Amino acid sequence: HDELRHGSRLFRPLMNASGTTFLPNAVANLLSGGNFLKDSANTALTSYAGRLLALQDTMPPWELDEKTLETKGACDFDGDLPFYVPFTAHPKVAPDSGELLYFGFNPVYPPHCSVGSVEPSGKLGPITSLWHNALQGATFMHDFCVTKNFTVLFEGSMNIRPLRMLQGQHPLRYDPSQMARFGVMRRKQSGVGGGE
Repeated sequence: HDELRHGSRLFRPLMNASGTTFLPNAVANLLSGGNFLKDSANTALTSYAGRLLALQDTMPPWELDEKTLETKGACDFDGDLPFYVPFTAHPKVAPDSGELLYFGFNPVYPPHCSVGSVEPSGKLGPITSLWHNALQGATFMHDFCVTKNFTVLFEGSMNIRPLRMLQGQHPLRYDPSQMARFGVMRRKQSGVGGGE
């Protein structure tokens, strides 16, 4: 809405920025908009527990009016979703409990990966923080799988290394030395459960 009112772009690009412009663009975004990343919520929509949510990979969801499609605002599930926990663009409904399961991939704030659930009533369930290494950075994550017994996360070979910016390089890139791997979490009867 702010860009519509302003009539032009307010956030400088990051994903398609060059290595030398990434850091200045990120700092300019933080100073002018209060965040490094633009919260565009333009990847997917989901309707769950009476809420229509617009989603993207690295930010919390935005709630839309189901009849008019007007933006209601950022959805923090009645104050239970911390600002630093994103909500994947591709949440999954658990086949046994009907809960909406999500993971959050945060390239900026710790923890870099969190997994959580929303109950069919719309109440946010517990959030499990998985890992964070500020100096190493994060692995770019896009989707995951849910079965009756497991939540399966996928880490590919795209990673974000903040220290690359100091060398004039884009922090996000393919890293052939980083082997792809799966993270498997056993689910409890209800909710996400603990890691294995």
